[in-house]
Amino acid sequence: MTSLSDLLFYDSELGELRWKVTRKGRGCVAGTVAGTVNRRKDTSYKHVMVHGKKLLAHRVIWELCFGPIPDGMQIDHIDGNGLNNRIDNLRLVSPSLNQRNRRLSNNNTSGHVCIRPHKSGSFQVQVATKYIGSYPSINEAIAARDAAFKAAGFHPNHGKTQ
Repeated sequence: MTSLSDLLFYDSELGELRWKVTRKGRGCVAGTVAGTVNRRKDTSYKHVMVHGKKLLAHRVIWELCFGPIPDGMQIDHIDGNGLNNRIDNLRLVSPSLNQRNRRLSNNNTSGHVCIRPHKSGSFQVQVATKYIGSYPSINEAIAARDAAFKAAGFHPNHGKTQ
């Protein structure tokens, strides 16, 4: 069976997978961008069909650049954008750390990850399952959240571009 590296290469300039070979009847032409976008309500991802299997493009890119992904590990999009597959936006993490870097939910009314307005006019901060506190201004809440992120080992960009 042909390996991924025989079929695909990573274009680091564009953050895209490209076909190395032309595969008749499959729509794969050497040099063209590989894969299609799988749109979901929460996050969209690009995938590519290889040997009859649908593979997530960010996982293929990681393996082409760094080798196999260890069992139990996941590839996290640091900025929360599942279509941004630039290698500097990808990192190897545990499933629990990957869940911490989720995008804002549609019902987040503060516009900031882990911060919610309280009926008293204050802003409450909760990081993962830990209640951090209540703060009179959004800026104080953001500072408290960022300190909690740092203490918990979150990526420095967590919540910043979402």
